[in-house]
Amino acid sequence: GKMTQHGKVYYSGRKWRIETVVFGQPSISIFRVDKKVMWSLIPAQKKYVEVKLSSKQILGETNKLPGEMKRLKVGSEVVNGFLCDKYEITLNQKNQPVPLKVFQWVSKDNIAVRTASPHSSWSSEYTNIKVGPLPESLFELPDGFEKLGVAPRP
Repeated sequence: GKMTQHGKVYYSGRKWRIETVVFGQPSISIFRVDKKVMWSLIPAQKKYVEVKLSSKQILGETNKLPGEMKRLKVGSEVVNGFLCDKYEITLNQKNQPVPLKVFQWVSKDNIAVRTASPHSSWSSEYTNIKVGPLPESLFELPDGFEKLGVAPRP
């Protein structure tokens, strides 16, 4: 069956925020590449966990995927209203002898609008994309949230 997860992603340069619902509870993650930190908010408890990001974990600088060995432009297509360059990407998989191939559609604004397996057995896609200015407060810790502790770096 098809599994769909809905949420919102806000992105501004070296900062992004992901809002989803996990097991019926709102979940908010704020990534601050400029501070090398990720805050995982627990809104119901007004608490958060801080995770230090290693340089390997700092995605968002490019659309390069973990384990990426090769990226080949194979065309251009319109996806969800955005003209995108389509890439075939070869990924090195841990403990797997054969590399994995995926496709990724990247907009002129450098948004990875869709990522999918070659045979469409799975895909990840952003819809309802709006480009425009965002308030800085989206990327800050909300007032009154208490820190639960620093999680160790993975």
